[in-house]
Amino acid sequence: MNDLAVNAAEGTFCPVSDIGSQSVYEYFAGNKPPKTKIKTNGVCFIAQNGELQRPYRMFNRSLEENPRYPYFRMMSRSNSLLTAWHSQSDKEPTEFELLSLNDMSHENIAWLRAAGELTHLAVNKSEKLLAMAYHDYGWRIDVRRSDNFQLREVVHHTEPIIGLFFHNDVLFSLSSKLVVSYPEDRLENSLIASSKKILGWVQHPTAPYLLVIEPERYWIVDLNKLRVVKKAEWTEQIKWFNILQKYSNRNLELYSNNSIATFSKDGNRLFLGGYGKLAMFAWHDMLRPRCMQPKPDSVINIHSGNYPAGGQKKVPDAHIIDMIPINRDRLLCVSADGYLSMINTRTREGCLLLIPGSGVRINSLQLCAKGKNLAMTGYYYDLDDCGIYKMESVLLIWKLSRLLNKGIKM
Repeated sequence: MNDLAVNAAEGTFCPVSDIGSQSVYEYFAGNKPPKTKIKTNGVCFIAQNGELQRPYRMFNRSLEENPRYPYFRMMSRSNSLLTAWHSQSDKEPTEFELLSLNDMSHENIAWLRAAGELTHLAVNKSEKLLAMAYHDYGWRIDVRRSDNFQLREVVHHTEPIIGLFFHNDVLFSLSSKLVVSYPEDRLENSLIASSKKILGWVQHPTAPYLLVIEPERYWIVDLNKLRVVKKAEWTEQIKWFNILQKYSNRNLELYSNNSIATFSKDGNRLFLGGYGKLAMFAWHDMLRPRCMQPKPDSVINIHSGNYPAGGQKKVPDAHIIDMIPINRDRLLCVSADGYLSMINTRTREGCLLLIPGSGVRINSLQLCAKGKNLAMTGYYYDLDDCGIYKMESVLLIWKLSRLLNKGIKM
């Protein structure tokens, strides 16, 4: 990627080399270097013995005079993280930064001035196209070239965007509608399907299918044929899962790109998150046309109810808000109360990996392609003595092997 400063509102591109010795912040904000406030131990996790459990790397810009908060997307091909640092102020541009997971070096890529917070990022398989969703007097998606940030496509939605992804260089975006766009061929956007309420979605890892989850039913889309190939109803048990997800307040503090469903790495099993429970389905059963109300193969309780080894404090049940498979049988689960667990789906055993400090939550997880590092967004919220709301949001990088070794069996 080349160094560029991007002003989307004016449609101008300014190379950083033209700015001279000024920092990017000075260029946009007027010769005021950011001042760092007194740091706090806001975003922290606690081990079983009460000591702090520290990540491999932490990137925190929420303590600056003009705080910035991260949103990131894993780029598997280059083994790096594309991080967008946004501000609460519409006057501040979003800063894009590329973090290499090989040596933890990072460089500024571009700056985007938009009226609202960036909420989603996606890259295609070749990493040549970048899609970003944000609210700019309406919900919109920009598709840009990743090397020079040239605008290739703009996709508008009438309701909040809940997800976007690429399939064969074609962009699919979801709000209450599923829209397909063609940034390379410059064809017209087209509507595939619509819904009153979409709770979640997940793309199959090996086959061209998209699963869309509603409170009462699910539907499967063939991404090659661009049509819905199946609609089926959930069982009463899963409907109860979905009702709890629908009325969960997990997004009260910060917007999060969480999913209530994921596939195993081989795509043979589907995992659906509920209230302290994990439902496991055989994907081939769900895909069969005659199976109109699939039942889960098993339901796993992600918490045993207590800490092991004489622990006294209970682990409360909460909604599963994000999941990610790390190999054939092991799955990482984040619950709305900030706990990170590892579940062995074959033995049904669980392991508690991270216990959050007071007021700490986790927004999202992503695993690097080589499986060595785990990236997450963590945040901390509290009221000070004067009743003023304060918040930190940081990007955390963990060594996965060390994290798993420190886990507490449940």
